[in-house]
Amino acid sequence: MKNNFLIILLITFGLFSCSQEDETPLTQLEGTYLGNLLGSDDNPQFVEMTFQANGELKIEEFRINGKNERCYSSISEGKYSLKGNEFTYTINTFLGLDPAAFSECFSQSELMAYLENSGLIQVGSIELKSENTVFSISYPCYDTFANARVNLCVGYSDFVLQD
Repeated sequence: MKNNFLIILLITFGLFSCSQEDETPLTQLEGTYLGNLLGSDDNPQFVEMTFQANGELKIEEFRINGKNERCYSSISEGKYSLKGNEFTYTINTFLGLDPAAFSECFSQSELMAYLENSGLIQVGSIELKSENTVFSISYPCYDTFANARVNLCVGYSDFVLQD
């Protein structure tokens, strides 16, 4: 009888001592993905996201002019993490259009630094598709945003891995 009691006690202790981990595994993306801003069909605003395995991310927003050149509106660089469907992007550098300059097509070198080592954080939801070769991303829409980028509220098309 004592042996049965000890066995039941050990089984009960074993069941309750094991903690169930709710941690969602981290996912890594690597490569360059291209999408565009929804609603910009007449003159598409493209968004290129380049992910590195070390967690670095570069986002370039641009249009293509009649000469097939990239006309940049912004470039940001920072670190990203994916945990489940939560996408977190910590922006270290943000380059945007210079309000004092006028050009029909801005090159990378003509963009102006707005944020350097800022640590500005954007958190959104990501849905990975087709074995991580396609994803969609969405952000909560607030009335105002630190860098006044309303495209976060409008949304993006699916991002597709480029060759």
